[in-house]
Amino acid sequence: MDVSGLTTFFSTILDALVKIAGLVAAVALAAAGFMYFGVIGHNQRAMEMAQGGVRAAFIGLAFVWGARELINLVAGAAGQPGLGAPPTPTALH
Repeated sequence: MDVSGLTTFFSTILDALVKIAGLVAAVALAAAGFMYFGVIGHNQRAMEMAQGGVRAAFIGLAFVWGARELINLVAGAAGQPGLGAPPTPTALH
């Protein structure tokens, strides 16, 4: 059974989702950084919220990176290309 088309489809979807999640985490990190530098010394609660936002953005990036690596590990064990890997050429029948 040839599942290369299905594998390519899901690999493309997962790769796009990882890129979108990374972009969202980067925007959240930038927003929290601007919030932090905008309230330094003025409002202790806002500074703590900004620090929490930075921490959450880094945790989100770690989850995205970990999920991508886990997918690549499982795909490699199954003999399939991982995320970001070029598709393997299929034999013509």
